[in-house]
Amino acid sequence: MSIGFGIFLIALGAILSFAVSDALPGINLEMIGYILMAAGLVTALVSVIMTNRNRTVVARRTTTYDDGTDPSVGPDPHVGSHQRRRRRVGIRTPLRAPP
Repeated sequence: MSIGFGIFLIALGAILSFAVSDALPGINLEMIGYILMAAGLVTALVSVIMTNRNRTVVARRTTTYDDGTDPSVGPDPHVGSHQRRRRRVGIRTPLRAPP
């Protein structure tokens, strides 16, 4: 929203600086237009910087087991150690011939 507000200030300042030819006693509309354009530029730049600063990428790797437990939580007392087999992703195990 602040990027849009910055663009609005730039447009309003450009209109006051370049398109309005009226004069008010004691008020320089051209200078007010330049000030509004500068404020709009600063507002838009700050909002772009703040938006990009909050975008961080976090990579997370998890290990899952066949029984669905998560090793970072700790061992499940209801599951025996013989039931916890680690699933290897991308490695194929050879098939055994039926007896």
